Amino acid sequence: MSRNNKIVHVIGATAAGGAESFVIDLSIALREAGHNVSVYALSSRLDSVGAKQRFSLAQAGVKFDSGPTEKVGIRSILAYTKYMNRNKPQLVHLHTQNTEFLNAISKMISRVDYSVARTIHSTHLNLGLRYRWAYRKNACCISIACSEAVADKQNLVLGDVEVIANGKSFSWPVKTDQNTLEMKKQLGLDPHKRHYISVGRMDGSSLETSPKSHNTMIDAWKKSSLAREGGCLHLLGDGPLRDKLEDLAKGEPSIVFEGISDRVTDWLLACDVFLLPSRYEGLPIVGIEAVGTGIYVIFSEIPPLRLLEPARVIWVPVDDAQSLSNAINKSIQSEEQLNSEDVLIQRERFGISSVVGKYLSYYDRLLATAKREISRGAV
Repeated sequence: MSRNNKIVHVIGATAAGGAESFVIDLSIALREAGHNVSVYALSSRLDSVGAKQRFSLAQAGVKFDSGPTEKVGIRSILAYTKYMNRNKPQLVHLHTQNTEFLNAISKMISRVDYSVARTIHSTHLNLGLRYRWAYRKNACCISIACSEAVADKQNLVLGDVEVIANGKSFSWPVKTDQNTLEMKKQLGLDPHKRHYISVGRMDGSSLETSPKSHNTMIDAWKKSSLAREGGCLHLLGDGPLRDKLEDLAKGEPSIVFEGISDRVTDWLLACDVFLLPSRYEGLPIVGIEAVGTGIYVIFSEIPPLRLLEPARVIWVPVDDAQSLSNAINKSIQSEEQLNSEDVLIQRERFGISSVVGKYLSYYDRLLATAKREISRGAV
C-alpha cells in the first residue's frame, strides 16, 4: 500500500473497550511502519483508559481528533463531515455500528469520495432498519470479521466477509511468581488471598442478556468456597448495569467493583485466575491479553474463546452458575504450571505486527477495487 494514502480509523470514543484498544494498537503499528494514519472519535467522551490511549497516539505521532460533544448528534455529523472535507482521506476504516450510521449520513453531504473499510467486532449486531441502511450505504465490497464466529453470524453487510483476527501489542512481561507477587504489592492486594479477576463492560438490555454474563459470575462466586475461604473477585469495568450488579453482590464483601482501570495488564499479572464466562463475544482483546500473559483462565465454551486456545483453562457452559462455581473451586486445587513457551506462542499468534501485514493487503485490495470502478465509470 502506498504510504501517501491517508487512512482514518473511526471509533465511537477514546474509552475502555476492546475495539477501541485494538484500533489504537493497529494505528500505532501502521504509523511505525511508515503509513499516514489518523484516528477520529465521534464522541469527546474520555475516561482514564481513553486518556492513556490518546497519550500513546501522540507519542507515536498518530494524529487524533474527536467530535465536539460527548453525545453523538447533529453537531457530530457536521464536525465529522468538516474533518473529512479538510483531510481528504483515501480510506476511512469504520469499527462500530455508530460509526457506520454517522459515516453513511456524512457521505451524502461530504465533498470527498473515499473508500470504506470495515471491521466487525461482535457476533451480535443491531439489525434495525437504520443500521441496515447504513451498512449498505457505506458500500464496503469486502468486510473484515475479527473471528470466524463473527463471519459465520454475519447477515447484515453486503459483499464478501473475510477474517482477520484481532491482535495486541504485548508490552508487558509474561507472568511469573516473582512479578505476580510484585504486582500484588503495587495494587495493594493481600498476597495471602487468592485473587480472581474479570474485565468487561457492564452493559446490555438486561442482566440476563448482557454479553459478559456478570450476573452468572456473581451467582457462581457466591456458591463457591472462595467466598468463604479468603478469595477475592475483582470486577473491572463500568456501565449502565453496574448498580444492578452491585445490588446482586450486596452482602458479599469478597466481590469488589474496581471500576474502569487503565492498568488491566497489571491486574492480569497480579491475579491468580481470569474469568470470562461470556454469553457472546467477537474476539475479545482482554482474552488475548489474558492468554498472552499466562494467567490461568476460566472461559465459557463459545467459539471465539475456543479460538484463543489457552494453555491453562477450565471450560464452562454458558449461563451455568453451578458449573462456573465448580470451576472456581477446581482452580484452587490446580497444580498446572505455567509454560512460558506456550505463552510466547500465543504472543506470536496474536501479536499486532502479524495483523498489520494482513490489513495492509486488505487495504490494497479495497483501493484497487475502487480504482477499477472509477475507470469503468470514466469509460
